[in-house]
Amino acid sequence: MLFLYKIGDIQTDSVLLRVITIYILSLYCYFLSDLCKKNPDLFFLAVKIYIESLLYACLCGGILFILILKGVVGEAQLSYITSGAHIIQFGSLNIFRFNPGSNVNEFSYILGIGIFLLNFINIERRKKNMVLFIFLICLFLTLTRAAWLSLLVAYVIYFLLNENSTKRMINTIIFSCFVFSIFAYIYSTVESFSYLVDSRLAPTIGVSGEERLEKFDFAYQSLLSSKMTLLFGHGWSTNMYIHNVYLQLLYELGVIGFIIFSVYIIYIILPIFFIKEKYCKATLISLIVFIFLFATMQHTLYHTQTWFILAIINSSIILNKKLKLPHEKNK
Repeated sequence: MLFLYKIGDIQTDSVLLRVITIYILSLYCYFLSDLCKKNPDLFFLAVKIYIESLLYACLCGGILFILILKGVVGEAQLSYITSGAHIIQFGSLNIFRFNPGSNVNEFSYILGIGIFLLNFINIERRKKNMVLFIFLICLFLTLTRAAWLSLLVAYVIYFLLNENSTKRMINTIIFSCFVFSIFAYIYSTVESFSYLVDSRLAPTIGVSGEERLEKFDFAYQSLLSSKMTLLFGHGWSTNMYIHNVYLQLLYELGVIGFIIFSVYIIYIILPIFFIKEKYCKATLISLIVFIFLFATMQHTLYHTQTWFILAIINSSIILNKKLKLPHEKNK
């Protein structure tokens, strides 16, 4: 309760509401994890429902993308069904930053999580690659650089940790080359596509980047303004999203609160390091890398998906039991 205080006009949101939200999310994480530990089938069922729901969302988003591209749907109609209508115009083309029913950054985050959870789904390798390809295309269409970078780093970690068989490694290389070849072909033949990619990969940070740097600097300077704020922060719920979970926590809770919260998160994810099955262990560690790296560029602390994955990770100790895992069934 030490972090419930409020400093001046800096804070305009409800402190109690934010704290209650964290408690509810923590309880949600605890109960889901406990249920999965008691019933291992629920672990795989939860992952299956996540993947299927995400796939349906992608298919709906694909229809929206085509309708927007053809000019049938505009921002006015889109505002009723998505959080933040992101339509980028390139000449006569309207490009939809893929976010069906969600914020574009949040949906890229959800997709990144889904890509790793695919390893826990028992479907044929060909179908799994098809779903993976759909997720990758949708992730690219979100045009969220934080997701691109986080996924790339996490995938490298996964590849290094996973003891791939020769067959699996060959399949991975073939699939990666296939995706890259399609991307390279479209990039070299479609001018609007290449312009879109170049604009997102440009070294300039743009207006949104400048705003975030200003927030980073403000949070850092405010944190160091006194010993009190350095130790205890400005109180939970400061009505300012810094787009960096770690700096946000330091700004709101100070060093002491940050340490307490970090110990809590470490306790939740600790079971993955005791998993004996290396394929699952590599998948979950890579997923944690994706989540933690994405958190340096977005505010994901209050996303339900974050706490859903923390519950899945905390209950992953069940994988040490003699279960027939998805990748074993597909051999």
